[in-house]
Amino acid sequence: MSVAPRLTFNKQERLCGKLRMETVVKQGKSVNEPPFRLIGLPMEMPAGVRAQIAFAVPKRNLHEAVDRNTTKRRMREAYRLQKLDLFAWLEERDLHFAWLCIYQGKVVPTWDFTQNKITRCLNRWLQEHG
Repeated sequence: MSVAPRLTFNKQERLCGKLRMETVVKQGKSVNEPPFRLIGLPMEMPAGVRAQIAFAVPKRNLHEAVDRNTTKRRMREAYRLQKLDLFAWLEERDLHFAWLCIYQGKVVPTWDFTQNKITRCLNRWLQEHG
């Protein structure tokens, strides 16, 4: 009986550091899937990690902290659930990417909407720039 791999989102998979994020924003290619924008850049990653991602929700779009946190939580969860397929695709091609996903809407998105849009964003980015 085989054990299914755990769908986790650990520290090594989070894009951290001001310099790395600035590099992704300045040099990265983007895909718009309103109200989400995904900016990505091929980049060397720590051992064992195929991709790193960060999520941002600007304060000027969602003024309440609870709304920003809810939106980021839903974005992380949508990414986490499709991570296995994404990493398998990256491993087949021996690619490493850093991404920044930005929510640009004015209202808190529903879970289904978020999941659908994040999936479409990542698929479009990989088709166009991967």
